[in-house]
Amino acid sequence: PVAVLDGDGAALMRLEAMTTIGRESGTDLCHILLDNESYESTGGQPTASAGVDFCAVATAVGYRAAGDVSDARSLREAVLRAERDGGAQLIRVRIAAGSDPNLGRPALRPPQSAARFMEAITQ
Repeated sequence: PVAVLDGDGAALMRLEAMTTIGRESGTDLCHILLDNESYESTGGQPTASAGVDFCAVATAVGYRAAGDVSDARSLREAVLRAERDGGAQLIRVRIAAGSDPNLGRPALRPPQSAARFMEAITQ
């Protein structure tokens, strides 16, 4: 499947993307939603995601399946299940807010990043 990384703030600002994904649910797409309940990239302002059931939204708009995870093992299992079952799948990953204050700019080009990500989730 195609894997898409998304954030809770971005997902809240463009919920219509989920309806498009749901409508095209024949596509093998693993939608990984990283939810830290904040707009981390703009200063850490809180989002409303704590009160949003993204999994219910996903299934209501046509995703084949959706689930919440909060640790690496559960995430790996969910990604493997999405790959096995196919269709549009949402995996909401609850993560802690916060970023490294010394975080630099990405050193890899997007295709290299994508290849590294795919290798990591299939090991």
